[in-house]
Amino acid sequence: RSCFLRCGASMPVTELTEHMHRDCANRQFVCAVHDKGIRVPACGGVDQWVACGCAIKLSDEAHHSEIEKELQAALLTWNTERIRAAILSTLPSHHDRYEKKSCRCSGCQFSTVLIRACEERVSMLEERLLMCEGPLQRGNVEIDVNTCSVAVKTEVFFADRSYPDTSAAF
Repeated sequence: RSCFLRCGASMPVTELTEHMHRDCANRQFVCAVHDKGIRVPACGGVDQWVACGCAIKLSDEAHHSEIEKELQAALLTWNTERIRAAILSTLPSHHDRYEKKSCRCSGCQFSTVLIRACEERVSMLEERLLMCEGPLQRGNVEIDVNTCSVAVKTEVFFADRSYPDTSAAF
């Protein structure tokens, strides 16, 4: 009898169930690449942890893991282009931008809940970066979106205070 999961293997019916549960390359399992799920950082709030929860084939495990790890790494930056590229690589077949994906295998189609959380992060980051445009253009600050750091490029003068006053005022 041929494997019902279409891996191409043939065996006696008595061995079929064991094969599909233990040996078949097309058997599926729930993703557990990140124990708590994927961390979607929030600015000024509590980070969201969204479980991938994808049912993936054993044969797609390495590819799925690679895509998920890149998505997580991208989300931990302020680099909206990198995050958008990572999101694109995870879109499910029913998404309106699915046709723009380079790989359309089942291993890199993530849940809509996760995609939505990631897209909300990108929108929030784009709003925040837009608010910084003035100081950036004037050269007062520099933002490194890959390391999530802000460098103040101008001298900041504070009002004099006498000891023991440790407050600060411009």
